[in-house]
Amino acid sequence: MSDEATSLDVKTVRDQFPILAREFDGKPLIFLDSAATSLKPQCVVDTIAKFYSEEYATVRRGVYGISQEATARFEAVRAQAATFLGASEPEEIVIVRGETEAIRGSRGAHRDGAPCEHRSLATCVQGARRTDRCGLV
Repeated sequence: MSDEATSLDVKTVRDQFPILAREFDGKPLIFLDSAATSLKPQCVVDTIAKFYSEEYATVRRGVYGISQEATARFEAVRAQAATFLGASEPEEIVIVRGETEAIRGSRGAHRDGAPCEHRSLATCVQGARRTDRCGLV
């Protein structure tokens, strides 16, 4: 692996998160509190704002045009995630609101004795304490 592949331009990454331009006590903000939330890069903030202001509709519940557009966009994101994560098909990707919901759903799905044939994606820092407590490690 070359040095180019492993190098990270911290300034370029920080520049994608507007809140990191703030300073406290004359020093750049360093945000490490991701237990209950996460910072969003500007492209995510812009996409969310556009969705709420121009595209907001119920996914998979409406037969009207905007709902069908929202459903198509949602499924396109699922397909992108499947490709990125190496899933065999988009239906293997389950999108939930957060880690706790994902863990609870995973636990509930296997209470009936069904075999556990999935891989869960969670970061060690965010997931270690919960997955250990839930018996998913």
